[in-house]
Amino acid sequence: MTSPASFKDSDKLLISTDREIFAVDANMVAGIIETKQLHMLPIISSHPALGKTGFIKGVITQRGEVIVVISLENLFKAAPVQNGNTHRLVIIKKDASSLGIYVGAKELSFLWKEELSNLEFKQLKKDYIVGLIDPYGKKIQLLDCQKVLEEIHKAISGRQ
Repeated sequence: MTSPASFKDSDKLLISTDREIFAVDANMVAGIIETKQLHMLPIISSHPALGKTGFIKGVITQRGEVIVVISLENLFKAAPVQNGNTHRLVIIKKDASSLGIYVGAKELSFLWKEELSNLEFKQLKKDYIVGLIDPYGKKIQLLDCQKVLEEIHKAISGRQ
């Protein structure tokens, strides 16, 4: 979890949606990839909280590893992005776990740690968000990837 003191320690990858901007620590980003297909597992497609209306979009395999792909729009109950022919994903690595964040054609950019040095970190008590920063009048929400991964593990294992 990001703390007020540690949020300035690394660059941030910014993911822009239609209404919001989310940030993840750039040192957690294992790559940005494109894939033609997302696969649905039976447990995901049959579970109402996980399938078409849930936040899990599907899974991919990369280098023999199964990676769950989520939709930020579905996670935060926003309007979904239309799927194209190719799915663009940000792959996040946290300890031994991986997470795919569906970004489609969304804009990706960076906020460098030098730019973070003068910013104030405001902690938020919101699901999957650890805090907020506001550079240049943009409200950027810092995604709690650990909490998202925990929620995915609970959902797939059938625990609530």
